[in-house]
Amino acid sequence: WLHAPSGAGKSVIAHTLASRCRQKHRLAGSFFFSCGHANCRSSRSVVLSLAYQLGLSQPQAKDKIIAALENDPGIISPSRDLREQFARLLIEPLEAADWRSPSRVFIIDAMDQC
Repeated sequence: WLHAPSGAGKSVIAHTLASRCRQKHRLAGSFFFSCGHANCRSSRSVVLSLAYQLGLSQPQAKDKIIAALENDPGIISPSRDLREQFARLLIEPLEAADWRSPSRVFIIDAMDQC
């Protein structure tokens, strides 16, 4: 966790870290909250975005995400319970992923901004 006053550069650090992790194939996903963009200010957006990115970086996780969507297409509905979406689209796929390769990280920035 990075803690510092507003304007101290935490977002710059998060973007730089995400870029470096991506270059080294260590980034499972990233999300940067932004109150100015509708798609970047909700907890539902972060779950769906991270699930998509996880699927791109881990084939076993991708298979689990696809299975969840095929078994229950409504899992991505805005009316669905966020905890259920988180469990089925992130936690379960993470548990199915092959982690023998170098560890992967998620980077989430500005959660407190919106």
